[in-house]
Order: sequence, then structure tokens, then C-alpha cells
Amino acid sequence: MGTATLIAKRVGRFLVVLIACSVGLCSLLLLLGFISRNYTTLGKSYKPVGRPLNGDLNLDNPVPFARVQRSDIQIGLSCSGGGSRAAYFTAAILTEIQRWQEKSANDKPEANLLTRINSISSVSGGSLAAAYFVLNHSSLVSSPTDSQAWREYLEKMAVSYRRREWSPTALLPTAWFKLLFTNYNRGLIARDDYDRTLFHGTAMSDLPDQPALYVNSFDVANHVRFVFSKAFINTTLYQPPGWWGALSAPQEITSENDLCFCRVDPSSVKIADAVYASSAFPVAYPNLAMQHFGSKILFQGSLIFLADGGLADNSGLVTLLTQMKAAMEPGRKGGLLLVLYVDATTDRIDTNGSKFQKQGIENKYAWHDTLIGHGIQSIDSGNALVQDLSWIFLENNGVVTDQLNMNWPMDLKKKPKGNCDWSKASFEALLASGELALRPCVIRLGLRDLADPDFPKQFLDKHDSRLQALLEANGIKEVGAYDPAPGLPERLQEIKTDFALSGPDRRALDLAAYLLVNGKLVGDLATWHEVAATVADKNSSQ
Repeated sequence: MGTATLIAKRVGRFLVVLIACSVGLCSLLLLLGFISRNYTTLGKSYKPVGRPLNGDLNLDNPVPFARVQRSDIQIGLSCSGGGSRAAYFTAAILTEIQRWQEKSANDKPEANLLTRINSISSVSGGSLAAAYFVLNHSSLVSSPTDSQAWREYLEKMAVSYRRREWSPTALLPTAWFKLLFTNYNRGLIARDDYDRTLFHGTAMSDLPDQPALYVNSFDVANHVRFVFSKAFINTTLYQPPGWWGALSAPQEITSENDLCFCRVDPSSVKIADAVYASSAFPVAYPNLAMQHFGSKILFQGSLIFLADGGLADNSGLVTLLTQMKAAMEPGRKGGLLLVLYVDATTDRIDTNGSKFQKQGIENKYAWHDTLIGHGIQSIDSGNALVQDLSWIFLENNGVVTDQLNMNWPMDLKKKPKGNCDWSKASFEALLASGELALRPCVIRLGLRDLADPDFPKQFLDKHDSRLQALLEANGIKEVGAYDPAPGLPERLQEIKTDFALSGPDRRALDLAAYLLVNGKLVGDLATWHEVAATVADKNSSQ
């Protein structure tokens, strides 16, 4: 027998064995799939989130939803989107506030700020930090910043979730099995990862009543914000005039859908469901499907599909301020609204050229990464535009936002402007009636503020050992003459808006949080309380 014939026979036998093994393996997989789908829970298909409420809601006591507790001074917190940069930056800001409180005198009106927050609104990456903070609120606010509770908070916000969720070596065999034989997808992988790491199966109904948490996502079919909350929301309050019965009525920036309007029991929605929906960035993650059992007059569909909340408002401020306004007690005089806004966006952090120029890719960008990269850049830019429009909307409705303006304390006391034709979201009528003693104030703690030449560096203690350690960790010698940390804004721009964070990223965000809390927030709070005190004294003397 010739050598060629022998080789041909061996190759033939090898191919027969290979085909037989492949057929056997496929048959085994199909058998396992059939058994698992029909006789185990492993192979069951995943259903849209949510169960219907039992019975009708009593609007005076809307159980299982909770009404936000009313108070003369409402303090809110809003956490922007921005992937793990936003998640970690929010946690770093809250840690710095807690650390500042620890060394502040207890008799200051600014003391115990974190315990006085009534409402928290969050978007995308900020939702990871906000939901974790609310779920663990009592243990965090009662613990020092060097405790295990705060260390775990920071560590869990620094986890590179994207790498863990997308890496084949990181997926459990059960996950691969579900991906092959069910409708399980990478979005559910992310949701389950958040649940295991952060929330441990807890539902929206397990959150405390205060601070009320509003997790913002985007209802893709109805093109409005969708708000996950245990708190009762009157969806129809901020709809456009004449909306009832008008299926195609144009939506306003205040329009929103929520669990209550969809008649979804908050105990049937996990916190991880809400956080995933809020951070489901298009292209990277699929939409989350949720049931809709409510009226279809305003928002259509038996199912609602939810994507990243940044598509509707990347700041979370519209939800927060409209709900703070709705929670005010009618007729009660002298109310105060204060909002801390953690802004992790880096858009327009400086004006030295476009982002493409600063990245050195302007000349090749039009032909580079056109399949996915251009789509993500376009979505990011759209988010930035909507965020700017939301900011302008708030300013036009009576909110004071610019503490880098030397006249902002006077702006707080400005009388209502224009005529009485104010929108439902406007605060002008409340100012005119005296129900608000001052204009609502948003104190922004934004990465972009660090590059502002008017950044109030006079509040920084340049000899603080912690500041010196943070500067050294970032390779910065000292606080700059015209900016607090030379080179830091450029470094912050390099941190991407995905769920992957490096050690240098963390160190840059730690420094940014320190500068914004100790260099800006401390002074802004003191000024706000001084103005509020003068108004209170004036009212008491009348």
C-alpha cells in the first residue's frame, strides 16, 4: 500500500471521527438543552420584569408606594451619568462630605448633611452609587469614613464591571449555557452581576422611605423618562396641557413614566433591574423589557423597553426638582429647596479645542472606528445637548445654579419675574406666594468646575496632609495659581464612560472629589445658610 493511500485513509478516518464527535457533542448539547428547558429552572426563558398591583391605589395612602416626607427644608442629591467614572466619583464625593462632617463642629447648620437628604435622583453610572448609598444609608451615615462600610462602598464602585461581564473567562458555565439555550443576553449578565455584587436580591420595595430614590431610565417607545421609585409619583402632574386622550400629544421635558402609572408592584422589580435599565447604554447593552399594566391613554404598549437614562436627562435634576416641588406642603410659608449635583461629565471641561483635537485624532477620525465608535460618540454628544437643555430649563423656571457667579447670593432672593403665565414646573408662583423663602439652589460639584478660573481656591487648606498626599499621588506638586490642580482636568478627560476603572483613574477622581467638597461645597453651603438665615430672621420679625 502506497504512502499516499495510507495518509488518505488516516485523514479519512480522522474526519469520520471528528464528524462523529461533533454530531455526538451537538446531540448531547441539544439533549441537555431539552432537559434543562423542560425539567430544570436553568433553561427557562426570561420574562419581562414586573407583576401587577393588587387592587386600586388609595391616593391618600398609596401603598405599596410611599409618600415623600414633607419638611420645611428639603435637601436633594442628583447624580449624573458617566459609567464607572460617575459611580466612583459620586461615592468619592459622598465620602469626602462625610469626612468633612467628621471634623466640623456639630453646631454648624451644615453639619450632618448626609442624614438630612430627603430625595436622591440618579442616572446611568450614578445610579450604581446612589442606589447602593440609599440601600445602605443608615450604616453609612452612622459610620466614620475609615470604616469597612465606606471602604466597601468605594471598592464596589471601582469594580470594572464591563471587563467582568464581557470577558469569556469571567462567565460561569451556567451563564454560557443560558446564553446558548435561552433568551438570556449580555444585559441580563450585567444586571445579575450588579445584583450579586451590590444589591443581593433586594427589591425597590426594600429601600427606605427616606431618602426617596428616583432611578432614571428612558422609555424608548414612548420617548420619555422612566423613573423607578418606591415613592409615589403623580405622573400626570407635569404632562403638557390638553394631554388627556391625545395619543400623539408632544411630550415636554417634564413628561415621565413610572412604576405607579404602569401599575407595577415595586416588590416585583429588583434594585438591580432599575440600575441596569438606567445604565443600559445603547450599542453596548440591550434594553430592559418591563410589563405595563396601566392605562394606555398616555403611554402605549403592553411592554416597555428601557435604555440609559442619559438619553432623556443625564443630570437627573428634572426628576429631582419636579418631585421636590410636588412634595411641598401647599400653603405653608418659608420653604427652602437645596440640591447638591454631582456632575461626572467632562464635556466642555476646557475650551482648548474639540475633544477630537485634544485626543490627537481629528485628521483620521472620519475614517476611524466608524462601526461602533462614531455611534457612541454621537450618543454621548446627544446626551450632552439634552443635559444642557435641562440645565437651561431649570434656570428659566427660577432655579439658581451658578455659584461661580459672585452675585449668586443676591440671585437667591430675587423676586418673581414676568407675568403670572408660569408653567406647572416653574417655581415663580411659589416665590410670589411666599411658600418658598428663596429660589431653589443647585450647588454643582462638577468635574468641569475644576477648570474654571473662578474656582474658589480660598477655601482650601493647602497644608492639609490629605490634600498633599492626594496631590503627590497624582504627580502634582502644589495647588496652582489659576487652577487648583494643574493637569488634572486633562487627566480626568482620559477616563472613559464605560464600566472599567484603573488605579490612576481612582486617584484622579479622589483628588477631584476632595477639591470640590473642601474648595467649593464648604463655602457654598456656608453662604447659602447665611442667606437662608437672614430671610428667616426677616420673616420672624414681621
